[in-house]
Amino acid sequence: LQAVTAEFAARHGTIAGGVVALLGMGKLGSRELTAGSDVDLILLYDHAPDAEESDGDKPLAPSHYYTRMTQRLIAAAEAADMRAMIEKEKPPRDLWDIKLIPGGLIDLEFIAQVAVITGQVETGRRATGTAEILSRLAPGFADAGVRQELGDAYALYLALTQMTRLCLTGAFERDDVPPGLSDLLLAVTDLPDFGVLEAHLKETSQT
Repeated sequence: LQAVTAEFAARHGTIAGGVVALLGMGKLGSRELTAGSDVDLILLYDHAPDAEESDGDKPLAPSHYYTRMTQRLIAAAEAADMRAMIEKEKPPRDLWDIKLIPGGLIDLEFIAQVAVITGQVETGRRATGTAEILSRLAPGFADAGVRQELGDAYALYLALTQMTRLCLTGAFERDDVPPGLSDLLLAVTDLPDFGVLEAHLKETSQT
C-alpha cells in the first residue's frame, strides 16, 4: 500500500487531508488465517470536506483519485501473486525455457502490462506491443538504462524464440541441438559460439 500510494502521489499529487487504510475482514481481520482462507480487504479513505482535486501534475477528483488508487493496488498485488504462482506450478525446464525462466519473456510481459495498467507509459501514440511499451516506460518507472536493458532482453528472447519455433516442432533440447539450428541462433544474435550465447542468455535473465 505504501509503495502504491507513493507512486500514485508522484503522478497525481495528494488530496488535502487525505488518509487511506486497508481494513482486513473475516479471518484476516481476526488474525486467524489458514492456508485455505480468503483474503478480504476493504480500502477506506477520507479527506478534507472542501477538497476538490489532488495537487499533482495530473489532478483527480477525490472519488476518482481513490478509485484509481484501489485499481493500481489490485493490479500490483495480482501481478506479484500471478508470477509467484507460475514459478511454483510451472517452473522452467532449463535456461532455454525462455518464456518461463526468471527474468524471461513472461516477466518482461508482466512489466509492460503493469506499466500500462498503472499509467507508467509515456504519453503519445497508444503503445500496444511489448517492445514498444518497454521502450516508452515513464522515467519515474524505469530510467533510460533500464529501458535499454529491458528492450535488449526482449529482442534477444524474441529472436531466439522465433528461430527455435521455425526450426523445431517440439521443445528445445539443450543436449540435442541440430548443428544447423545452433548456427542460426548464433547468426541472429551475432555471437561467436554456443557457450558465449548461453552465458549471454544467463546474464541477460539475471540482470
